[in-house]
Amino acid sequence: MDIEITPPNDKVHQFVDVAMKHVNAIVLKLRSVFLVEDIIDSIKFFAFFYFLTYVGSWFNGLTLVILTYLAFFSVPKVYEMNKTQIDHGLEVACKQVQDVIAL
Repeated sequence: MDIEITPPNDKVHQFVDVAMKHVNAIVLKLRSVFLVEDIIDSIKFFAFFYFLTYVGSWFNGLTLVILTYLAFFSVPKVYEMNKTQIDHGLEVACKQVQDVIAL
């Protein structure tokens, strides 16, 4: 009962400063995307949300939560059982992506 649980003011200010730094960066990026300052970023953003409309038409929110929950526990086990094949596939995919980026 006698333990003080209030955080120190300097720690609170430090966390708030970090949070505000991230919030400001997100707001600036969203403003840039919505005002089409960079056409490629804006196209990628809107294409991603257009794709999400199709995902939303196939599944409802609860189904996505359940699938995410199942994947959270099953993906590590599948990776553990097939580590060499997955690592080889990822290595090949990364090499191909780097080749495409280099063009």
